[in-house]
Amino acid sequence: MITEHKINIELTEEVYETCSHAIQTKMCYNNVFNVMGYFMDKFRSGEWKVAYGYYTVIENIMARHAFIVVTETGDAIDPTAPTLSSGYEDRKYISFALLDVDEYLDLIGKEDREPALYMSLREKDKEAQEWGRGQNLFMCS
Repeated sequence: MITEHKINIELTEEVYETCSHAIQTKMCYNNVFNVMGYFMDKFRSGEWKVAYGYYTVIENIMARHAFIVVTETGDAIDPTAPTLSSGYEDRKYISFALLDVDEYLDLIGKEDREPALYMSLREKDKEAQEWGRGQNLFMCS
């Protein structure tokens, strides 16, 4: 199922401030994994989930991306966004997978600690790409 998310600027910046030394440009999968270590209580309680999806790079082009979703509101927290040279306030986020901490860590283990989860999420990713084509979007994996 494809779900749209609005970025929560305040939480994104709070997470970035806390973890900036562990966050790198263009490393969204690793960044989400690293952030989990600092906010494990939020993930364990179910307040936050790991999201795999896409975000707007430029008009009509979306790139595959990992971010965090606040379960109660559906807001996106993007630890990688503050590293971008252009603004991120108006970017569109969609998810094709929302994972709780146990499922996320289990899948990473199955993929030899590769947090992009390309193999495990392949079918859901295909559905997202089909959705994007239906929206006249170019979806970059």
